[in-house]
Amino acid sequence: MALGGLGWWLWRRGGASSQFALPERLKVVSRAGLSQRCGIALVEADGRSFLVAFGDSFAQIHESPSMQPEGVER
Repeated sequence: MALGGLGWWLWRRGGASSQFALPERLKVVSRAGLSQRCGIALVEADGRSFLVAFGDSFAQIHESPSMQPEGVER
């Protein structure tokens, strides 16, 4: 009976989740189709942006230049 009550309580709370959330490591920001078999996507991975062109038998990955406000130099 106690295990059934504990299971019900965890289910109502949304499961046994941790107290912290890990940051997303990979995120597709935007995607567009260029044709029926080709497309392009802007992807963020570990804080860096990549432009990915893909098709049936190929994929090309290009790192996007970092975007900085005007007047700011490194």
